[in-house]
Amino acid sequence: MAGAGTQADPWQVADYEDLKNVGEHPYTMTGHYRLVADIDASASVTEVFPDVEASSASGFKPIGQRPAVKSDSLHVVDTISLNYGFSGSFNGAGHVITNLKIVSFSEPTTGFFFQLDSTARLDSLTFKTYSFRGIYSGGIAGVNYGTINDVHIDTDTLDFVHAAGGFVSENYGTITNSSFSGMILGGYLGGIAYDNRGTISNCEAVIKNGGTERQVTMLGGVSYNNTGTITNCKTSGTIRGSTNIGGIASFNYGTVERCSSSVDIYGAGGTDNFGLDMKSVAGLGGLVAVDSGKIHNSHASGNLTATASNVGGLVGITFGEIVGCTASGVVKTLAYSGSFVGTNRGKIDSSSATGKMVGAAYLGGFVGQNYGEIRNSFATGSVDATAATGGGFVARNDTSGIIEKSYSTGNVNCYVNTGGFAGENVGKISQSHSSGHVQGATNIGGFIGKQEGGSTELSYSTGLVLGEISVGGFASVVKNSSIDQCYSTGDVLEGHIQVSGFVPFVSNSSVTNSFSTGNVYSSDDSFENVGSFIAVADSASTIKNNFSMGAVSNSALHVDKICATIMVDGVEGYYWNVSNCTVVDSANYGIGLTSEQMKSRESFDKFDFEKQWAFESGASFPTLKNVAFDTTMKDSAGFFGSEIEVYVPSSEKNPGKVDIKPTPAKVARLAVSFSCRYRHGSVEMKFALPRTGKVDVRIFDFQGREVGVVPGREFASGRGDMRWEASGLSKGRYLAVLRVDGKIVAKSGFVKAQ
Repeated sequence: MAGAGTQADPWQVADYEDLKNVGEHPYTMTGHYRLVADIDASASVTEVFPDVEASSASGFKPIGQRPAVKSDSLHVVDTISLNYGFSGSFNGAGHVITNLKIVSFSEPTTGFFFQLDSTARLDSLTFKTYSFRGIYSGGIAGVNYGTINDVHIDTDTLDFVHAAGGFVSENYGTITNSSFSGMILGGYLGGIAYDNRGTISNCEAVIKNGGTERQVTMLGGVSYNNTGTITNCKTSGTIRGSTNIGGIASFNYGTVERCSSSVDIYGAGGTDNFGLDMKSVAGLGGLVAVDSGKIHNSHASGNLTATASNVGGLVGITFGEIVGCTASGVVKTLAYSGSFVGTNRGKIDSSSATGKMVGAAYLGGFVGQNYGEIRNSFATGSVDATAATGGGFVARNDTSGIIEKSYSTGNVNCYVNTGGFAGENVGKISQSHSSGHVQGATNIGGFIGKQEGGSTELSYSTGLVLGEISVGGFASVVKNSSIDQCYSTGDVLEGHIQVSGFVPFVSNSSVTNSFSTGNVYSSDDSFENVGSFIAVADSASTIKNNFSMGAVSNSALHVDKICATIMVDGVEGYYWNVSNCTVVDSANYGIGLTSEQMKSRESFDKFDFEKQWAFESGASFPTLKNVAFDTTMKDSAGFFGSEIEVYVPSSEKNPGKVDIKPTPAKVARLAVSFSCRYRHGSVEMKFALPRTGKVDVRIFDFQGREVGVVPGREFASGRGDMRWEASGLSKGRYLAVLRVDGKIVAKSGFVKAQ
């Protein structure tokens, strides 16, 4: 080769024969090389290594790799490796090496170079149509201690057995401004590095593992195991595999910062083993599968579909620290998962999730299970769960869980233990709110589905609530816990047993300094266990310094009942508005006030207006000093009684296929689907009937007054629509009641915003 091998006068690599001589005598492993032309390495396809069986080693011999020799010193036959690390420089000068093939099973931990030492530098080189088969290896080197810069691999498939990376198996040095594009097969893999203990920055990986013929296990888009630093990297493509798959990393013990992933992932997820041993847990994450390090200012937008648990739009399971991150992909899985994190055992701050959540049980709009701390975060996506425990923000906030200054806006549809913010709370929730509408069957609350042993304070909900048993505007069941300085404004649109505007059932708990303004529409003609604030409370509970504005309605009756069906000694300072009630409970549990009296501070003689309560100018009732009062109300059209998306896992006969399809909800409480909205001076109503019938609609304001009627006419089974001209309707919230053959079968709320 021309040149002297110095930095000023490097050896010039002009063709494939020159390439094979890099590092071979007289050209050294410490010298400097420069490509002066593109190289076609097609000859490597038929080559074999000298002195090695072709089945275990063939093609281009990695630079620095030597055939092993046998030594019989001390009468013991031993194998001695003569491999060398490269410590010079190799400048591709922007050139391309094509059609290179390497098969190396005789020597693991190898690549185009056997090893790059700490002083080595590889620059400005592109590989195309590159084929590599090996173990513990990488497309560029087995181990890198040096610098890889502006290097690119564009290939169909790199086929590794185990512990390999698109660039290197182990990285202790620096990889920067580089990219990998192609399919990478095997187990314990990284798009750039299997094990990163150095720095990977400004790199990109396009993973093309979308086929079903060979699935992978444990793959990170950039690194399988990161204990170093990954910054300013991005990934895209598709990964189909089993457990511990992450768009950037499978396991992260180090730092992931300013990275993004748009990888669509199809996998199995896993379990978190109660967090006792991180190495034994399994998950699926849009950015990281299992995290015990730091993830800062990063984003994941890929969709995740899994056949198991602990799946998160950003991270499957975290024991570490997540700050300033976002996730926007759709997550579809079985259980214990969230649009942001599946299971949190660490600390999350200033982060958000905007993708929706679809599955069976324990699904959260932000996190599935929370055992750690979450602050200053929000979720906007909807949650559809076919079984138990769904929350607009968190499915279950466990005993050690703390959530502060966070909110959710997505609608939630779940059968049991369903809340606009939390499905279950046994930890602490503070200074948070939800605005999503909620529907389900049992234990349904505007903010919390069920709270046992936890506490909620300085929080509120504004969404509409629909359920069957134990349905409340704020929470459903409150046991052995406390609620303080909270409120709800959403109406309860349906309920049969234990229904109330705030909490229907309280046991051995305290509900203090709280209020509700929503109305309650009960379908239970007996009116037992129905109340405008609390329906049932035992004598071990404390109900103190609360009020309600709403009325309980059923057909033509408007009933406002106080908090319990049995004598409760713990009730003190409870007030309720009686102006809209035609029947008022005469029991002395509370103090009835007219709408005019509700505007006066003097009426609330038990309230502390110095620390907790306040009257805004012109207000019609008191509000909480430490909690903002929110009067916004989003349209519910298309939610109540509508079709929900159902997760359908893959079958054993076809494990590579996972179908997600919309399926009509089987909801016993609604005979038909019904939705309505106000638009351009009229109310548009859509419904679906199971049989032919005469349909009419009555419109009520949320004080229970009828404001309009749509005359009845015959409709055949199937879909239908009606319109009511309402140009003179005042601004506010309304309830449309659909009747078939004179029987009420469905209800839908709507809002006239202006």
